[in-house]
Amino acid sequence: MRVSACLALLCAIVLPAGPMLAASARTPQPHPPHHHSPSSSAGQHKDIASPVAMHAPWTAGDTWQVITYFGTDSHTNLNNDYYAVDWKPVGESCHQVGDPILAPAAGTVTFELTTDGGIGSGGKQVWITFDDAPSVTVHFEHLDSVLVGLNAHVNPPDEIGTLGETGLAVDENCAHLEMGVRKYIQGVPYSIKPGPLDGQRVTPHAQITSHNG
Repeated sequence: MRVSACLALLCAIVLPAGPMLAASARTPQPHPPHHHSPSSSAGQHKDIASPVAMHAPWTAGDTWQVITYFGTDSHTNLNNDYYAVDWKPVGESCHQVGDPILAPAAGTVTFELTTDGGIGSGGKQVWITFDDAPSVTVHFEHLDSVLVGLNAHVNPPDEIGTLGETGLAVDENCAHLEMGVRKYIQGVPYSIKPGPLDGQRVTPHAQITSHNG
């Protein structure tokens, strides 16, 4: 009887911990899409354009210019940002921050980073998965501030953040917006071209005026 009582007491103490540990193991851990961090799928890109027509992600009437184009500078096969493009407002100082960054198309915020990872990172970020193409995401990096939360639904011209120079942008010594598009094919992310913005082609020296709004 004493042995049985001890076993019963031991079970009462030990068994509740099992489900708690199992539940803890099932809790999903965040896995942010680190900027410029090689992975098993690093270097994947496809020469196709975004299937979603996008607005330029800055204020209507403002003109921004390309400062880093496809496959140059940090946009290489070392990461999934081969077709990402860096932008800055025409005529603004390198260190002028705070310009509104707007949603380019309808979608859901599937990742946001509100802290600065420092040199070598993408800084503060917002990633949006498109309503019309759930396998396609657009990301904005080096933001000064993030103004939307995870799972928020956005539409043009909702403000999602502001222009900044966080992360790698500090090392490049110039505030800019990195905009990249990825398509997931069988779970593998591929960098793809953004396609026209507000009907205007993205070229190495493009200056694009927004009609977002």
